[in-house]
Amino acid sequence: MIGPRRWPLHPAPIDGETFYSWLRRIAACYGTDLTLLGEDLGFTLRWSAPEDIDVAAMSGMIDVLAERTGVTPDRLRQMGMAGWVPWRRDKSEEVQQSEQRPCRFPGCVRPAVSADSGTGRPPEYCDNDGHNRAAGWRARHRLADELSGNAPDEKRPVDAARQRAGELCDQVAGMAPHLVQQLTAFIDELRIVADPDAAEAQIEAVMAEAAAHIAAATARTSRAEHAGRQAEAERLEADAAACEASARAEQQQAALAATRHELGDQAQALDQVTAELVAVRAAAEAQNAQALAQLATIRTRLGGC
Repeated sequence: MIGPRRWPLHPAPIDGETFYSWLRRIAACYGTDLTLLGEDLGFTLRWSAPEDIDVAAMSGMIDVLAERTGVTPDRLRQMGMAGWVPWRRDKSEEVQQSEQRPCRFPGCVRPAVSADSGTGRPPEYCDNDGHNRAAGWRARHRLADELSGNAPDEKRPVDAARQRAGELCDQVAGMAPHLVQQLTAFIDELRIVADPDAAEAQIEAVMAEAAAHIAAATARTSRAEHAGRQAEAERLEADAAACEASARAEQQQAALAATRHELGDQAQALDQVTAELVAVRAAAEAQNAQALAQLATIRTRLGGC
């Protein structure tokens, strides 16, 4: 964060000088008063009494003034109430010093010349011949223009200002038709804003849009609920089909097991029958062989006879 900028002009405090007197001299360097100076500092100074400013400076103005002027905080504290108590001067001398008008010429720290009589406007510049109203005006505007980057005409400031005012007047005159047109459009728009019929029409349009959005949301909700019920029914149907298929699978597995058992029994019976047939064949072959042997014996006997 960038801190407060340094004032280009800030006369050094005089020994024994109060805050009030010093701030008035700084304000005089810029041709202003304590009001604008206080706004730049962040304090209200215009309607404060001298002693109030000197006391308030100890509570918040020290750091700000140190950043604006470069004067050390210790030096500034010596200018406040704590700096002169208990050796502060007589109040009449202090008030006389604080009320002494400084020279209005920018950068001058000398006091203005005293008035010969108590009537009329008091002098605003010191006894320097070069510090007068015209020179002060030029110096203040030159300082302001240097800060803003403008190049002033010091010889004929009134003519230069009149010329610039004429140019601005021509620019304003050129912009006048456009401004009138814009102002007319602006007034028409304000009339529409303040028209109760337009407001009622907008309310009806907004309510219609809201009703349409509500109807659409209701329809979506209804479709979602129907889809949910249909999905639930399909899920129940699928569960039932799965249960039925599982039961059928169990039945088929039981039937398959029974068939396998029957096939096993049949295979065992077939093996037994096969074994019996083998035994019968063997017995028949043995009997056949015996019969052949007997037949051969009989033939032999018959041939010997």
